[in-house]
Amino acid sequence: MISDIEIIYGLANRSKNYGIKNTFSDPQILSLKELYDQKFDGFDGAEAYQWNKYDLNFFKSFPNSKIFTKIDLMKVDQEEIEKIIVRHSINKKTYLYGIYIHNKVSNEILLKYKNLIEPFKLKYDIKFGISIYSQNDIKLILKNDINVDILQLPLNINSFIDASELVKTGCHIYGRSIFLQGIYFTNKYQFFRQEIIDKINYQKDILNDLAKKNKMSLGQFLFSSAIHKAKKNKFKGIIIGSTDKKRLINYLKNHKKLTKVFNYKEYGYDLIDDVLADPRKWKN
Repeated sequence: MISDIEIIYGLANRSKNYGIKNTFSDPQILSLKELYDQKFDGFDGAEAYQWNKYDLNFFKSFPNSKIFTKIDLMKVDQEEIEKIIVRHSINKKTYLYGIYIHNKVSNEILLKYKNLIEPFKLKYDIKFGISIYSQNDIKLILKNDINVDILQLPLNINSFIDASELVKTGCHIYGRSIFLQGIYFTNKYQFFRQEIIDKINYQKDILNDLAKKNKMSLGQFLFSSAIHKAKKNKFKGIIIGSTDKKRLINYLKNHKKLTKVFNYKEYGYDLIDDVLADPRKWKN
């Protein structure tokens, strides 16, 4: 935990089905044991990222870790959700802390959430919630009077979603994609629309310049910004998914200097970009 903010490790980068670059076979990737030793407050994954047997066996060895997973509500029924919970259980007791639905938020999805998920709240000591992309998603959740225990949302320079109304209800908010799937650390954009490539390059130049002025690496700069936003808005935690050992350990061990407030407008920049904030809009 850093400054009362939980640091959750995002396991998506260990998957074959996520992100710009497949890092699953990268020898530099941290093992779960190495990650556990870094004192993360929890781990965030998804059924779509294909939890492998090693992951599941590891968490059964360390059942006190806070484990989150995500499900596609359009592909599961009550029986399948039950199977997922059992798969993440030891001696009939689940070690899952939270389950998010990961779908485009709509009135239809929220009605299915209410009918399908609510009964599980009575049966299991698991927090249920939604992974969202936009402010409109919050509006729909409030409009439909959906009770969410946890909410996951993008928390990077391109996105700020006001979740204060849900914070008031006791909902725990977790910020994800603080490095925006690593787009500022690579030049592999061949599958992106030209508009997206231009936006990335524009922002990358600005961010590298600001990081230098503040005597930080780009990663430290982005990590710092996410920590500050999370604290300011009373979020429960952030999710970090770097696969680079040295970088990740550096972020965690040198966090005391990563609490400076960054106001991009003071530098003459307004970097919030709704298109870049949503990776689903990047490709042709």
